[in-house]
Amino acid sequence: MRQTTKFYAVLLCAALGFSTSIQSCKDYDDDIDSLNKRIDAVNKSLEDLKKDFGALAFVKDVKWDESTRTLTITPATGNPVTYTIADADTKDGNTQYTLETKAEGKTVTITLKNDKGEVISAPTITMPDTPAEFDGTKLTIGEKGAILYDGEPTGATLPQVTIPGMTITEIKDAAGTVIGYTIKYGDNEPVNLKLISEKLQGLVFIPDFYYQGIEAMAANTFYYKALTLPTVNANDDFSTDKATEGKTFSLTPNLVANYHLNPSNAAVSDLKKENMFFIAEDKAYTKAGAHNVEVTDFKVNKGVLTVQAGLNKGMLKDIEKDGEVTVLALQVGTKNAEGDTLITSDYAAVKAREVKNIVLADAAKGYQATEVHFVTTAAEAIANDPQFTILWDNAKGIDVAELVATHADDADSKHISLDEKASTDKIKAYGFKYKYELIGYLAGDNKTSQSAHAAMNGSILRAQTTQNGLQQAFGAEQNRSTIGRMPLVRISLIDTAANNVVAVAYIKFKITDKEEVAPVDEVLHVANFTFNDKYTVGCTPASYNFPLNWAKVEEGIYTALNMSKEEFEGEFKLEFYTDPNLEQFTNTTINAQKVTTRLGIASRKQDNTGGEMTDVLAWEVSQAEAYNIFSAGATEAKIIVRFVRENANNTKHYVYVTLTWKPAELNVEPTGAILDDANTKFTSAWFAEDKGTPGFYEVHFNVEVPKTDATCKFEKNILDVFVGQKVLISDVDKTTYPSFTADKLVKEFVFVTPDETIVSGSDDNSYKLSVSTDGLTLNATLLDQNGKETATKDAVAVLSTTTDADATNNFVTYQDNDIAKAVLNYAGHLALGKNETLTAKVQVNVVNGCDQKLDVANNTFDVKFLRPISIEATDGSLEDAKDNGSDLALKDAMQFVDWRGFEFVPDNMNYFEYYGVETIAINVDDIMLGGKKLKDVYPAARVDYSETTTDKIASGDFGTITWHNNSTALSADITIELPVEVTYKWGTFKVPVPVVVKKTIGQ
Repeated sequence: MRQTTKFYAVLLCAALGFSTSIQSCKDYDDDIDSLNKRIDAVNKSLEDLKKDFGALAFVKDVKWDESTRTLTITPATGNPVTYTIADADTKDGNTQYTLETKAEGKTVTITLKNDKGEVISAPTITMPDTPAEFDGTKLTIGEKGAILYDGEPTGATLPQVTIPGMTITEIKDAAGTVIGYTIKYGDNEPVNLKLISEKLQGLVFIPDFYYQGIEAMAANTFYYKALTLPTVNANDDFSTDKATEGKTFSLTPNLVANYHLNPSNAAVSDLKKENMFFIAEDKAYTKAGAHNVEVTDFKVNKGVLTVQAGLNKGMLKDIEKDGEVTVLALQVGTKNAEGDTLITSDYAAVKAREVKNIVLADAAKGYQATEVHFVTTAAEAIANDPQFTILWDNAKGIDVAELVATHADDADSKHISLDEKASTDKIKAYGFKYKYELIGYLAGDNKTSQSAHAAMNGSILRAQTTQNGLQQAFGAEQNRSTIGRMPLVRISLIDTAANNVVAVAYIKFKITDKEEVAPVDEVLHVANFTFNDKYTVGCTPASYNFPLNWAKVEEGIYTALNMSKEEFEGEFKLEFYTDPNLEQFTNTTINAQKVTTRLGIASRKQDNTGGEMTDVLAWEVSQAEAYNIFSAGATEAKIIVRFVRENANNTKHYVYVTLTWKPAELNVEPTGAILDDANTKFTSAWFAEDKGTPGFYEVHFNVEVPKTDATCKFEKNILDVFVGQKVLISDVDKTTYPSFTADKLVKEFVFVTPDETIVSGSDDNSYKLSVSTDGLTLNATLLDQNGKETATKDAVAVLSTTTDADATNNFVTYQDNDIAKAVLNYAGHLALGKNETLTAKVQVNVVNGCDQKLDVANNTFDVKFLRPISIEATDGSLEDAKDNGSDLALKDAMQFVDWRGFEFVPDNMNYFEYYGVETIAINVDDIMLGGKKLKDVYPAARVDYSETTTDKIASGDFGTITWHNNSTALSADITIELPVEVTYKWGTFKVPVPVVVKKTIGQ
C-alpha cells in the first residue's frame, strides 16, 4: 500500500497592497513505513518549535535552509535556535498560489489564485475607522489554513492537504520587506513569528557612479527611434518579421536613488511617501537656492530603500559648464516614542546623463561586450543555433525575464546596463516595460509552426502539444512529441508613457529531452604527489630533486584512469616548452594558463625498473628558487603539469599532475644580532639618542680635524665605530645553519629612510630626505610652499667601499652642493634634538656566500652630521646717546668655534683659513627687538654695520656695528638681536647674536 503526503513552502508577498505566493516542493511516493518515520520526525521538530515559541512570538530572524532542511530562529533575546525538519514530502506535482490584496477606501479585497491565475476565493474585509489603513503586520494564518487579520477570519483559506504536510509562509509588506513567518504542520495550530523592526536611524546613499570624485546618481534622458512591429502569433509564418524605424523620441523618467537603511531591518511601516523629501543645493562649489524635487514612489528590498522623484527641467548644474554641481539629500520623517524624527542622508551629486543606443542583451554575459546583444530580426534568430533550451516536461516553464537585460550607451559612449535582468523589474523606474510574444515560423516541410509547440504566460515560456496543428492555451498537455521543436520569442522594450517600442530582440529556444550539453573539454583526473624532504636555508645542495618512480606513476595515474601503460602513453601526451622540459600551469581546470615564471624544471624521464621502460616525471628545484619560496613564508612549493588527449570531436581531455614539496622540517629563519657591548662597538664613539652623552643609539660624524695637510674634507669610515673595524655578528645558530658561520658572512652598510624625513635648511627652505634604490645615496628634495616635492633634488651623502673592508659601503662622503650645505648648516653642533642637526639612518645588511639573508637584530643606527663651525655670543654691549653713536667691534660681541667647541681667536687664527670663512654679513633691516623688527618697534633708532673682508676676518676683524638714537631717552637696557650670516667652505648659516644696548647715559 502507498500513501501520499505533501510538503508546501508557502511564500506570502506583496502585490499592490499585499500579496502571497505559495510554492509546494517536490512530492514523491515511498514505502509507507519509511514515510511514517519521516512524518514522525517532522512532528517531533514542530512540537519542539511550538513548545519554544507558542502560537505567536516576536523574533529577530528566521532562516530556512532547503539543502540541510534546517530552520533557524533568532529570538528577540538570546542565541539562534535550530530545528531539523525531516523530509516528509511526496511527488504530486508543484502547485503555486498567490494571495493579493487591494484596498479601496475601507474595503480590502483578498484574492486567492491558483498557478493558472484562476480565482479560488475573494473575500472582503471592511476596515474600522481606526486604523484607517490596512496593516500587513496583523495578517496571520490560523488553524486549517484560515487567513486571519488581527486575529479575525478573513474568509480566505489556504488549500489543505489530506494528511500532515508542513507549510512555511513568508510574509512581506507592500514594499516587499519580510515582516513575519507562519509555520504550520497538518491540522496543528500554526506558529506565527513576527519580525521585530527597528526604528530608522540613518540613510547611506548608494552611488551609481562617481562624478569628478563625488558620489553621484544619474538623471537620465533616453533617446531612441520608435520602432513599429507587426502583430504576430505563434501559428502563422513570421520568419521575415523585423522592426521598422520611425522618428526619434526622448524620455526623461523619474530620478532613481538608492539608500542603505540603518539598521537594515528598519520598520518599513514607518516610511510614507508624503514624509519623504529631497533637499537640493548647487555646490562647488557654492551654495545656491533650493529646488523642489518631489518624491513620486518608493520601495524597500533587503534593507535598501529605492526612491523615485521628479526633477525640474534644467535644474541640474554641471561642474565643467557651470562651475557648480547640484546635490541632493533625502530626508525621511518617522515617529518614535519621543515624537517626530527627521533622518537626513548624505548629499550626492546629480548628473544629467544622455542615454542612447538601447538594446536587449543576454543577461548572463555582462555588459562590456557588444557580442552579448540579441539579434534584432526573426531571420537572423532562425538562421542561428538555438540560444537556450527548455525541457519538454518542465511543467512550470522557464522565465524568459531571467535571460534578458537592457544595455545602452551614455553620452561618453560608455556601455552601461539599465538592469541586471528583466525579472528584477528595475526597468520600470526608467519608464519602460518588457513585452514577451511567441512568433510563428515554419521550418523545412513542417506545416505546423515551430512556436505553436509552446505557450507563454507573461514572461513564462512552456513547452506543450498542439491541437489540430495550432497552439493551445497555456497549461496544455506536455508530450515528448515536442522534442526538437524550436520556438521563437520576440521581446520588446516599451516606453510606457508614449507606448512606443524602443528595442526588440528575437531568441530561439530548443525543446529537449534533457539538458543538451555540447561536447566540451574535460579534466579526467588530477594526480597529486607530495614530497617531504627537509629544507634548511643554506648554500648546499645546489638543487633539490624529486623523481617519480614507475610505481607512483602506475598507481597515481594509470590505475586511477583504469588504463594500461600502453593505452595511456598511446593516447595522452605531455605538454612541453622544450622536450624534455614540461610546461607548468596555473591550476587544474580546463581554463588553466601557462605560468609566466616556471618553478624549477619538470621533465620527462624513463624508468626501466622491472625491465620495462616507463615514462616518469622528475622535478628539480634550485637552491635559489627554494630559498625565494620558503624564506617568503610559504610552507610548500607546488607545480602543475599536464597530459592532454585530443579527441575526434575536437575536444581535449586533460590529466593534471600536481607535484608538491612540503618539507617535514623547515629551517628558514637564521638570525643574529649586533650587540650593544664593548666587544662589538667602540663605546666612546657612540651616543645616546639625540644627546651628547654616552649610549649606543647614534654616532656623530664631523669634518676632519685641522692639521697641516688637511683640507677640511667631510668623510668617514663607518667601521671606525666598531671594535677592530669589524662588525661582529653574534647569536647565530651555527649548528642548524652551517652556511652562516662568521667566515661565510657578507656585510654591507646602506642608508635607509630616517625617522625624520622633512628637514629644514639654513636657506629658510624645507627639504624631504629620501634614499636611493640601492641604499648608497641619501638625497634631499626641495619642497614648495605647500609642502609638495619639486624637481630640485640633490645628493647629500654617498656610501662607497674601501679596500679590504670588513663590510662594503663603509665609507661615507658628505656632498659639496647647495642642497647638502643648506641642510647641514641649519643647526649648530650642540643642537642634537629632533629636527635640528641633520640625521641619517644606516642599516647593516648581512647575507651568506650565496646571498641568503641573515635576519640581524639591532642592525640600524643614526648618524648625525655635525655643522663644522658655529658662532657664540660674548659680552660686548652698546650704550645709548653717545656722541656720533655707540660703536662695537663685532669680535667683542661674538666668537667663532668649531664642532669641538674650539675658539678661533686668539689661539687658533689658522681656523679661519682652514674652514674657509669668507664673509660675515648683517642685514640691519632684520635686526630684532623683543621678537619684532627693530625698525617697526622703534624706528627712531638705527644700527649701522661696517662690513669686513676675508683677509680682515682671518686676522680677527669681523667689522663694526654702530647704534644711533637721536630721539627719546631709554630708561632701561634693551637687547637687540643681530642676524649674523656667515659663509664658509661648507655653506652658509645664520645665528642671532644678542647685544645689550645700555640705557641712555645719565638716566
